[in-house]
Amino acid sequence: MLSKRKEKAVYRDAGRKIGSSNHRLIGSLKTNPMITRCPDSKLDSLCGGADNPKVVARVSAASHLRLTRSELLLAPGPWNRMDIAATDDPHDRHSWCARLQPMIRIPKTSCLLFLAILLASAILVGADETVKFQKQANSVEVLIGGKAFTTYYFGPDSPKPYLHPLRSAQGTVVTRGFPMRTDIPGEVRDHPHHRAMFFAHGNINGVDFWGEGPPNTAAQTAKGVYYPASGELPTGRTVFRKLDEAKIHGPRGTLKAEFELVGPDGKAMGSESQEYTFSGDATTRVIDCAFTLTADQGAPLKMGDTKEGTFAIRVVNGLSKPGVKMLNSEGKVGEAQIWGKRADWVDYSGEVDGESLGIAIFDNPANIKHPTYWHARDYGLFAVNPFGEHDFYNDPKRDGSVTIAAGQSLTFRYRVLIHHGDAAEAQIAEAYSRYEGGK
Repeated sequence: MLSKRKEKAVYRDAGRKIGSSNHRLIGSLKTNPMITRCPDSKLDSLCGGADNPKVVARVSAASHLRLTRSELLLAPGPWNRMDIAATDDPHDRHSWCARLQPMIRIPKTSCLLFLAILLASAILVGADETVKFQKQANSVEVLIGGKAFTTYYFGPDSPKPYLHPLRSAQGTVVTRGFPMRTDIPGEVRDHPHHRAMFFAHGNINGVDFWGEGPPNTAAQTAKGVYYPASGELPTGRTVFRKLDEAKIHGPRGTLKAEFELVGPDGKAMGSESQEYTFSGDATTRVIDCAFTLTADQGAPLKMGDTKEGTFAIRVVNGLSKPGVKMLNSEGKVGEAQIWGKRADWVDYSGEVDGESLGIAIFDNPANIKHPTYWHARDYGLFAVNPFGEHDFYNDPKRDGSVTIAAGQSLTFRYRVLIHHGDAAEAQIAEAYSRYEGGK
């Protein structure tokens, strides 16, 4: 038997308890102590009864157990009053408890590997990020891991469909609420046609599907700067026709809807489909977007050269100046170096409600004019626009328009990635490389 002083030193250095109520890791013993049974009458005085958290090991039916210096004990099961004391000194506040029946005795390296596997499994089980949809008459709410992510609106109260709001994996809202909401203190109210996240273009066959009415100085002024519109055109509506798909496939979910491009005369000019695939994990939210325009009304569709377009996100105040960091795939920083320039991706990052986060948009390599042009403003507009070349180059003779022949279609694909931290922390360049490779 060990002396009481030596026992105290041994158990003071014994490992700590970890894991759930069904698993306890017992630390390595630095010598070869003998653990002996203690009479039940001493349990409460020595070990504090069943509530004592300091449990070193369980022993088998044998009353003695020798441990080597490289071994650990893993004791499964809830604690009970079948405890025995590792030391019989009732005044030793470092005393630890050993237990009866049964016991697992394994080498330290194997035990640590086993525990790492258990921990990884627990993380995977706990991080259920499955997508679910909740359908309403004119909208579909998207939940990821049981938490609200966004809602897809396509009802007649808006001239175009949109997603609002977008949230980070932690639940932080990253898009502006206006014009859908007018009760958010301190939120800027310029450009009322910027509806959180949407796809629309400012000149399709001479009709504006981006704006929602005649532009005016107040609406076009953001944070003290006036941003003139490219021109005033009659406005059209992107009118909902049907929800083609609301499908869950594995951890992802896809929504697909059909619309008509309706001119100011009430007649359809062409059709548009919008497809969104949602996914996420513990730190990110992802939307894979596909927009297809089809000239199915017997005439071409001309996507005119204007800066007013095309796939856009209006970000929350925290992702606008002065706090926003704008970065593109070419390493350029800020609006002056990014607006109207070509890049594979652009990222906005900053602090929103105490969370350091960012949003990136990836241009798909199969898109026309890849790498695309960016209508990216530091006041909060974050948009992809492959058409506005005469504005971007400040050259009125340049024509960036694209015509879709009658009976033909044109598809645009993008990925939106909402992430924790800035672009470097989130490894946006590496994430784009995976996207570029089809992942």
